[in-house]
Amino acid sequence: MIGSAGRSTMNHHAAGGPTSLPNEPALGKMFAMLTLRPFEASDDDALINWVCSAEELLTFAGPELAWPLTHAQLRAIRARSDTTAWTAVQPPASTPVGHIELVIPAAYPRRGHLARVIIDPALRRAGRGRSLVSAALEQAFARGLNPVTLNVRRGNRAAISLYSGLGFRRMDTRPQDPHVLRMVLSAEDAL
Repeated sequence: MIGSAGRSTMNHHAAGGPTSLPNEPALGKMFAMLTLRPFEASDDDALINWVCSAEELLTFAGPELAWPLTHAQLRAIRARSDTTAWTAVQPPASTPVGHIELVIPAAYPRRGHLARVIIDPALRRAGRGRSLVSAALEQAFARGLNPVTLNVRRGNRAAISLYSGLGFRRMDTRPQDPHVLRMVLSAEDAL
């Protein structure tokens, strides 16, 4: 669902699925809504603090960003015309809990690509990642982008499981980096 001011919001059961999915066990416990808002300079310190090592930066951003993550690198992301970057917050608080980007490649203007997905490490394993990616997918499909792709490090089993659970299919390994798996989701296959 799209919240006020064009912000995307999603509610999810503790099992991680959208509340509207049929055949999902009713667990009674629901996560608070995550809201996407534009990624702002005031979010930089939180994001920098979530990425504590060169390996974590590689998992988060691939080789595109250099360790240590800096305000200048994050400013450059905000300046990109092909990228919409969001910070996820959990209302009523405005404290950042996650980050995600939607890239529209110039060569494929009808496709979307999710990039640099991260949840505050202290808040992981509670369904927020699924809510974050679902909200970004909703934004991508609402913009008519189809399919949506992403890249994930092969060793990032939690992320691969999350993306597979949302309906993403494995495409291939990127020839330039055999440690990266490409995944794709069409609007028709979205769960």
